[in-house]
Amino acid sequence: MLKQLQQAMLGAVYGDAAGFARVVDGLAPAAVDPVRALYLHTATVTAALTGVLAQAYPAVHAGMGEEAFSALATRFARQQPPALPVLSAYGAGFAELVPPALQGMARLDWAAHLAYFAADCQIFSLEALALIPPDRLGGLDLRPVPSTSLLPALDPAPWLSQRPDLAVVINPFESPPAGALVWRRPDLRVAACPLTDGMLALLNGLAAGLGLFAAAESALVAGLPDLPASLAFLLNQGLLTRHEDAAP
Repeated sequence: MLKQLQQAMLGAVYGDAAGFARVVDGLAPAAVDPVRALYLHTATVTAALTGVLAQAYPAVHAGMGEEAFSALATRFARQQPPALPVLSAYGAGFAELVPPALQGMARLDWAAHLAYFAADCQIFSLEALALIPPDRLGGLDLRPVPSTSLLPALDPAPWLSQRPDLAVVINPFESPPAGALVWRRPDLRVAACPLTDGMLALLNGLAAGLGLFAAAESALVAGLPDLPASLAFLLNQGLLTRHEDAAP
């Protein structure tokens, strides 16, 4: 009986009318009217989750305005209540509900949020690369650090203008952006920059575990102008970590 009441209470604070009714009927008489008390719980949960979303999606919050954002956040909480007891995990999927004109910004906001809370790892540096024997460079297994998000077909410039809290990094190759790169730097600040087709191909190849030379080959086919400069950029920005080769 207690378990069912707890489940109904959980549904009630996320807007389930049937759960609300079951909880009110199951509450013992108290100094505060049960309906009023339950409404206070519901309002508190809704306000808290709206605040979490506003922190995770600041550019979207600014673009929509307080009233429209709060209404959408309430709808999201009703449709997709938290699945984990971790507030930093709440908000995945919210980008699908925002107005189409802001969905790109929402995806970038969420990528920055994920970057901030991503796991740490050992950064692979230029100095470490210099210690690798030449005959092992081809199969060197470098991967983007866990905080990395690659977002094809998104120009991050309009979004970055709304996010003064982020570090703006200049891509060394100027060309129309093929996508956006978001990650957390070694100084723990979340950063972003536009990606060219070649750089996007290089990072996708490394993320897939192709090995350095195979990933570089696909990047050169995609138009990467300068492999050494590209690799130096990634290493200097703390974007790569080493995985041991799969082959013995």
